[in-house]
Amino acid sequence: MKRSTISDRLLLVTAVICTASLLFFANACNDKMGIVDADKGFPAESISELGQGYLIGFHGKPDENLIRGVGGHILRAYKNFPILHIDVPEEALQGLRDNPNVRYVKRNAILHSESS
Repeated sequence: MKRSTISDRLLLVTAVICTASLLFFANACNDKMGIVDADKGFPAESISELGQGYLIGFHGKPDENLIRGVGGHILRAYKNFPILHIDVPEEALQGLRDNPNVRYVKRNAILHSESS
């Protein structure tokens, strides 16, 4: 009877350690590749913003002050890409497109695939 209890406890401890390791690894991957809410400093939690605003690509490092300077705000900043997901007034779009540091400005959208 003791052998079964020890085995059960060992199995439980192993499962807890494996689960904790997986959660730690998943969090580390999210920090390296994930999406960061630039205004709040933590990963974004809401999917509702994904289809809103504009994506603005830069030739170099993203210029957050440029966006704030035209009355916009940053919804998301991407760590490994020179892109910002922004909300900006419509009248500021052409000025952003004409900026030599800006590669493109595109309306953000969620695309859906059709099933056959």
